[in-house]
Amino acid sequence: MKILVAILLIGAGVWLFHTGWIQRDSLKGRTQRVLAGVASHLEGSRQFPEHTWFMLGGGAMAALGAGLLVLGKRN
Repeated sequence: MKILVAILLIGAGVWLFHTGWIQRDSLKGRTQRVLAGVASHLEGSRQFPEHTWFMLGGGAMAALGAGLLVLGKRN
């Protein structure tokens, strides 16, 4: 069961990271990057575009799935 959950987490993480990567290269991603830079300058706090959160979340899910896969094989 752990192995199935790990594979699903890895697949979902890769898909989410890929979605963020594609969005980063689109017009929407470039616009969000510019607007986040302007907002960061005006507010003083760091703002991140939406695709950054997709890529971070996908990487975390894939890493969690890989860790679960390694632990599932040890036990």
